[in-house]
Amino acid sequence: DSVKHLPQYEIEAEQSLGNKSTCATICINVFILNRENLQERRTTYDRHGCTLLVGNTDNDIIMIKKIRDFQLLEMGQWSKKLDVPRAQKGDNLHIHWISDSYVGLDVHKSFTIQYDAMNFHVAVKENYKKVLTKNYQDDTPINGDQRACYHKCLNKMTCAHFCCKTGVQVNTSALKKTKIENFMDQLHNKMNAFPSK
Repeated sequence: DSVKHLPQYEIEAEQSLGNKSTCATICINVFILNRENLQERRTTYDRHGCTLLVGNTDNDIIMIKKIRDFQLLEMGQWSKKLDVPRAQKGDNLHIHWISDSYVGLDVHKSFTIQYDAMNFHVAVKENYKKVLTKNYQDDTPINGDQRACYHKCLNKMTCAHFCCKTGVQVNTSALKKTKIENFMDQLHNKMNAFPSK
């Protein structure tokens, strides 16, 4: 009977329309599934609450908020709209509902954000053209300690590989390349500079 009067939480995440390539609006809703049972009697203490923690794939905290059970019981649900900037490592949003003092009441959700991909690819293409032009003019790494990747993509500006657009990390402590390796790198860079049909 005591378990019946423990709160059972639910989290919903919805994405609003009209998102940009760099930011999206997400609405997070938290509510108690067994609200009627808890209004009769609660097993938890009066000030019991949970922490809502929202983070992205870059391990950045988007929001942290403490919410008490009595607030959820009075309001029915708790809602918050968030403007979520685009993460570099992916488009997943991780939502954690963590109880202050009870094990087994926690809820974890993962939500994939849909950004406006058309604008994102146009912006990336323009940035990549600048980097590409600089890279092939002086045959230096893209960003000091980066070089062009070795994927055989026909058009590096529009392919889906992140490394094709930004380059890959170069191990600076590695031994210097031989003349043939430098020649092959330059040849590879020049071949990738040709536009695809």
